[in-house]
Amino acid sequence: MELSDQDIALLEQFQNGEISRQTASEKMEGFDDKLSAYQTSLEAIEAWGDEQLKEKLNKQYHQHKQEAAKIVSFPQWGKYAVAASVLIAALSLIFLLLKKDTPSSGPELYAANYEMLELPWANIRSDIRKDSLMLMAKSFYNERRFEEALEIFQQIFHNDSLDVSMNTETEITIGYAYTQMELKNYEEATAALEEVNEYFPDYYECRWQLALAYLALDKTDKARGILMGLAENSKAFKKDAKKLLKQLP
Repeated sequence: MELSDQDIALLEQFQNGEISRQTASEKMEGFDDKLSAYQTSLEAIEAWGDEQLKEKLNKQYHQHKQEAAKIVSFPQWGKYAVAASVLIAALSLIFLLLKKDTPSSGPELYAANYEMLELPWANIRSDIRKDSLMLMAKSFYNERRFEEALEIFQQIFHNDSLDVSMNTETEITIGYAYTQMELKNYEEATAALEEVNEYFPDYYECRWQLALAYLALDKTDKARGILMGLAENSKAFKKDAKKLLKQLP
């Protein structure tokens, strides 16, 4: 149903309590139907929860309204034409904004959801040299000196003289994977995270990172499988996983 500028002005007055229902009904033909259409539009905008979108729609509506007010004598069909133009402009703006703000591919979803994580670290003192290297790598990582951190992780990986426990090896692997993620080396990060996931399937933070790495590589089917598991089994990542699943192409 199309609403004229006069209709909208009266409906706003009624909504604000400035006029009674009887007064509005007398001044407006088909008041109940137009009120229903007006309220439905308001509820739809509120449901989006996007203040920026509401502000732009409101600005565009009032711009059209001001342009119409400049015309002194306006035929009835012209008023409906202005109302229709406002509606079309608003719908076009909604479509463009939603299209712009909604990620549509794996890499876009990755970029929208990825955050740098802290490295997991245990205070294991079995080897002073190994601990020194690990602390140095963590320091570089926290300072966002990722290339230097990666060099240290690779030294630990390739040094057979450093005897580490399974837990420590896992921490090193995760640190290596997270660093590769920051350097956008997603193939290397994925390989390392898959290894951790194989031995520790309940390490949900690692699985979340693995899902994001798959998205960065545009492997949405693999990401979907990981996210479905998180949505079912992880309290910490259930909400985010369900949200991301709805956005997958």
